[in-house]
Amino acid sequence: MSSENARVQKHDQTYALTYVDTPIPARIYQQFARVCKKHISFGEVDARELLALLKEAQLLSGDARSVLECRALDIFQAQSIRLAVIHQYLSDEYARVVQSVAAMLRAYEAGSSILEIAHAARYSPYAIFRMIMREKLGAERARDYLRRISLSQVRVGDLLDARDTREYESVSEYDFQSPNIQRKMQEAAQSREDKFIALLRESGIKLRTQEDLIAEARESGEHPVTPDALFESYVTINGKRAFWIDFKAYCGTPVRFLHRKTRDQSRKYCAKFGPGFIAYEHGYVAGLGYDAISLRAIRDEIEKDMRVVVL
Repeated sequence: MSSENARVQKHDQTYALTYVDTPIPARIYQQFARVCKKHISFGEVDARELLALLKEAQLLSGDARSVLECRALDIFQAQSIRLAVIHQYLSDEYARVVQSVAAMLRAYEAGSSILEIAHAARYSPYAIFRMIMREKLGAERARDYLRRISLSQVRVGDLLDARDTREYESVSEYDFQSPNIQRKMQEAAQSREDKFIALLRESGIKLRTQEDLIAEARESGEHPVTPDALFESYVTINGKRAFWIDFKAYCGTPVRFLHRKTRDQSRKYCAKFGPGFIAYEHGYVAGLGYDAISLRAIRDEIEKDMRVVVL
C-alpha cells in the first residue's frame, strides 16, 4: 500500500496511514442524484445508460462517448450513488405503493406481468411481487414461502404455482432488491472488506476484527460494539490518531437512510473506543459530518483477483 496518494509508514511503533483524495463536491452529487431519481429504475444499467444519466446531469463536456471521460465522478461512484438514491426512493415511496396493492393484484390476475405493474407504479419489481404474494397467499404464508426460497431451502416451484414461479424468477434476476442479487452484492462487499483488513495486517498493524470483538462480547456478556478493525498498534490516519476503522464497499453519500446509520455508527464507536474513521472504497461526498477517508487510491489492490459486483 504505497503510492503518492496512499501510504503506510512506520516510525518506531507508530503506523502513519495516509489516504489522499478530493471529496465529491455536494453540488456534483446533487446534480447526479436528481437525475437518478427522475429516471428511477431497479436493475443494472449499462455504460450507455449511465453515460446518458451523466450527460443529463451536465457532468460531461463536449461529445464524451465513454463514462471513463467523466471527471466529476468515476464509474463506481456514479453506480454507487445511483443505488443509494434508489434505496432512499423505495423507503420514501413505500406508503404510496402499498395503498395500491389490491389494484395491483387485480392487474396481476388479469394477466399483467410484475415488471409491467412495477413500471406503471415506478417501484421495485421484487417488492411488488412480495406485496402481491402477501395479498394473494396471506401475509404469514407468503413471508414463510419467500424466506425459505431466499435461503434455498426449497425450489421456487415447490411452493409457488407455475405462473408465480416464472414471475419470481423474472424479477429475481432483474431487480437488485431480490435476495439473489443482494446475496451476490453482500458476498462481493465482504470479500473486499476482508482484503482491506488483510492489507492493513500486511503492513504490520496489529488489530482485532469484528469477529474477534463479537467473540469477546459473547464471553463477557456485553453488547458487542464492532468496527471492522480495532487497532492494537498506535495508528494515525492523515495525521490524526485513530483507534478503529470501518470499511464501506460503496461511495459515502448524504442519502438519509445511509447517512443517519453511518453517523450513528461512528458516534457509537468513538464513544466506546475513541476517534476513528469510516473508510469508503469509492470516495465520499463532502460534508458528511464525521471523519471519513477515501480508498480510491488502493481500490485496485482491494479488488485484485476478485469478481466485483457493483449495480
